[in-house]
Amino acid sequence: MKRALLLGCLLLASPALAQGSEASTAAPTTSSPDLNALPDLSTPDTIFTTSTLWGGPATEVYILPGLSAAFSLPVMPDTALRLGAEAILVPLPDVNLPLPVVNADVLFGEHYGDTVLYAGPSVGTVLGAAWLLGGVAGVQRPFGDSPVGWYAESRLRFGTDFRNAFIFLPGLSVGLTVRF
Repeated sequence: MKRALLLGCLLLASPALAQGSEASTAAPTTSSPDLNALPDLSTPDTIFTTSTLWGGPATEVYILPGLSAAFSLPVMPDTALRLGAEAILVPLPDVNLPLPVVNADVLFGEHYGDTVLYAGPSVGTVLGAAWLLGGVAGVQRPFGDSPVGWYAESRLRFGTDFRNAFIFLPGLSVGLTVRF
């Protein structure tokens, strides 16, 4: 069986080998390389090479709706510091204003073409109510060559309020990014 397979491969390859031997007898030609055909090895502009504005709807404290806005700055290769704020709506009759949350995230990322996967630690505070510590993980991608892109991330934070009660705060956020 192995011999029949090898013989079949040789028969199929023999016309290609014959064409290759005819081409080798032709006079060699010289041409200059096309510099436009070289691959682009530069690093694409991402959230880790430019300042970026983030914003969109968010959830925190289970399914409570809110809005988030943040600004990130690159601090090292594939690392960015993001400072943000959220306004979380609390559907309780005695709460008239959105709950203000201020947070800072250190984002460590990995590039996969234009797509960036990122994760990192997060620290924050619900102003006047609690301290939060946890992590964030997400994906960010631009819309083509545009500085505008999208992101989706999950967040898991733990904390304590000022009465020492334990708080567990999972959350999701989606939205748009704009690189400067």
